[in-house]
Amino acid sequence: MKRQQFAFLVLFLCGFPPQADEARAFECERKISSPIRKTIDFITENLNSLQGGALAIVHDGHTVYQTTFGHACGKDRPITPRTLFPLASASKPVSALAVALQVKRGQISFSEQIKFSYLKKPVSLEMILSHTTGYLFRGNHLIEKGLSFQEIGEKVRTLSPQTSPSSFYSNFTYNLVAEVLGQKGVPFSKAISDLSDALDSPGLRFLTAPPEKRDLPIACPHSKSGKCLKFPPYYPRTVPASAGIFASLEAMIQLLKLSLGEREDVLSREELARLYNQYIINEDPLRWGGIKWPGGKDKISAHYGFGWRILSHKDHPQMPFVFHSGWIEGVRTFIGFIPSKKVGIVYLLNHDKRAQHLEAMQLWFQYLRSA
Repeated sequence: MKRQQFAFLVLFLCGFPPQADEARAFECERKISSPIRKTIDFITENLNSLQGGALAIVHDGHTVYQTTFGHACGKDRPITPRTLFPLASASKPVSALAVALQVKRGQISFSEQIKFSYLKKPVSLEMILSHTTGYLFRGNHLIEKGLSFQEIGEKVRTLSPQTSPSSFYSNFTYNLVAEVLGQKGVPFSKAISDLSDALDSPGLRFLTAPPEKRDLPIACPHSKSGKCLKFPPYYPRTVPASAGIFASLEAMIQLLKLSLGEREDVLSREELARLYNQYIINEDPLRWGGIKWPGGKDKISAHYGFGWRILSHKDHPQMPFVFHSGWIEGVRTFIGFIPSKKVGIVYLLNHDKRAQHLEAMQLWFQYLRSA
């Protein structure tokens, strides 16, 4: 992006009127930290080669960078800040935030043990949100065959949970969030609606019908070659808390500000801190390929909180990175933030680009390099 274009975009997002002079624009631009600027440059260098997407960076309560590009389907419908993206597994932290709001309102408890007919032992929301139910069962192959959640539950009935605490990432067990909410009289759809209302952000949706049949501005998945793909039908229907939420860039910015503690009218910083406490070791990200970890992989520790992944660097323990990525064929999503720096990023693509999470993680990498 040309320097002048970048400066005036930042000027607008910093709240100055359109008639503000160029000097004011570049003064506002100058205040953006070098790690943010380098992250923007790294990500935006090749955006023109992608089908479409949306990107935003929030710092100290302000959206300091925001852009949308490309089209929702083929060459039709330019993507806007209100275009809805399927979040895939980035639904998990949104579900956790919705749960935290219901806990605050006294509807549910993190620690209450809940019984399910198909589980041999009761589980709590603490266990569900941190993937520590003890069941080493992902369920993806059964979800993709079209089995209902209850039918998959019957398959789990014969399994016994591990007794030692460990984190095993599972779309099936994480969706017990929705089952717990239902037992407590708060349907999952209402929990998401309550969060949307609290944020005054209508671009946060749980869609019960196939997206193709809804008259909504939705970004369709696209292959690497640019072919428009059908939405995978089963994950949103079978495991909505794990992978069934749709959100616009506008809504994701509000979720990011909430997660950074800028919306204490919704959730306090203390309530949020419980979600991204380093609850249990989960080294899945360290097995992802293609990542050049600053200082080497042995410097990184990885944990799971309540719906969030947390990375820490041994040389900079005061600067953990809280994030979650999502993927379905033709869509990549990412939301992440550094609490100590009050900075975060949202990056949404309706294009099958495997390196998208690596690009978004540059925000943390750049802050580590500048420390």
